[in-house]
Amino acid sequence: MHSRKKATPKDSPWLKDIDLDDYPFGRHMPLQVYAGSKRGSLYIANYMHPLEYRTPRSRDFTPSAEQPFERVPEP
Repeated sequence: MHSRKKATPKDSPWLKDIDLDDYPFGRHMPLQVYAGSKRGSLYIANYMHPLEYRTPRSRDFTPSAEQPFERVPEP
C-alpha cells in the first residue's frame, strides 16, 4: 500500500483518502543471501521505515503484536 500511495500523483483521486498509518509495512531483510548460489543481494527500497533488529538488543524491549521487533534507534 505504501509504495502505491507514494507513486500516486498528489492530485490523483485514487488512494487520496487512505491513511498509511492504518496499514502495516512489509518487512524485508536488507541483506539477503540466496540459498542455492550463496550470492548476496542488497535490498534497496525507495524508502525504509523503520529498521528493526531481528534479535532484541536491550533488556527493556518486550515484543508485542504491534511491534514484534525492536527498532534501530535513529541517529
